[in-house]
Amino acid sequence: MAVSPQKLKVSFTTLGNDFARRVFSSIVGKEAYAPFYLLEGPEGVGKASLAHQVVAAALCEEENVPCGICPSCTRVRNFQHPDFIVILPEKATLEPGSGHIRPADFSRNQKITIAQVRTIQSEADKPPMEGPRRFVAILDGELMTPEAQNAFLKTLEEPGEAKGSRGSRNVFLMVSAAPNLLPTTILSRARRIRFYSLSLEDFARYDFGERLSVPVPVLHRLSEGSIGRARALLGPEIQHFRKLAVALLSGDTGALATIVATVGRNRDSAEGFLTVYCSFLRDAIVLARGAPEIVVNLDMREDIEGISRKYPVASLENLLRGARGAEEAILERYIPAETALLAGIREMFPRSFHDTVTP
Repeated sequence: MAVSPQKLKVSFTTLGNDFARRVFSSIVGKEAYAPFYLLEGPEGVGKASLAHQVVAAALCEEENVPCGICPSCTRVRNFQHPDFIVILPEKATLEPGSGHIRPADFSRNQKITIAQVRTIQSEADKPPMEGPRRFVAILDGELMTPEAQNAFLKTLEEPGEAKGSRGSRNVFLMVSAAPNLLPTTILSRARRIRFYSLSLEDFARYDFGERLSVPVPVLHRLSEGSIGRARALLGPEIQHFRKLAVALLSGDTGALATIVATVGRNRDSAEGFLTVYCSFLRDAIVLARGAPEIVVNLDMREDIEGISRKYPVASLENLLRGARGAEEAILERYIPAETALLAGIREMFPRSFHDTVTP
């Protein structure tokens, strides 16, 4: 069925980032699309979800979009619409019916290959199957190999015009938490839409269900307003990480051995532990400086006070810098997670690391 020629009302249900939602509401309402949008900002704040809803709204068959129930919306939700293509890192698989464009097996350790981009090129040369335009969502663009980036650039150079409608025939929606890793040749062709961390008010509206194991304000601060990071942290693992971080900062060498033996072997676990570890260091610093109102781990105040008494502020700041550097290394994937994690906590090492980790 043809897409409705007029969108009377466009509304999105993603949380927060009102500016980005208003921008895309206007674009969909006017049906005036640029060839390439870059949705950039912190991880887990709704970039991919909004991209998915934008496509649903653009292809929806009703006047108030996205309606969520028409055949087109259903096919977009299930990744079955012929004018909607999703590019994920190699080996990641879409989950029809899940309501999420980012699947559970999504991994930043994988790459988007030139073969995948050539598939886009092949489709981009053809007219859309049902409507005036085709939509391509790319998660996460910085995971393209250099060869894939060059191939994508060539695709952008020939966007084509949508017949009988304003704007481009092929609309690319690229999501990225690290746009600095994309070449300037690609960035210069994008209409860049910036996303930000969610406020506590917006964050608290999300239903975490039974997995919520820490107070919402604590989770909001730990995740820095990211629903995605919060979901990754939740469950028994977060409490394990918090206990390990406190034990490590309290001088427990057994905690160091546990971290080396378990956490460092998994990139996601290493990233989750560093998030928690950094939060305790930051809390100890602000507590030592007399700013208890911005402490993150409110429910572990006694432990934080002990840490702030144990170390001078300068030492805590040095530890935090090392941990932040490790977080960056893990995000940008330029060294193994275990190596990054060990580098981030190296100041905690006793004189002989071998004596610490060997019974």
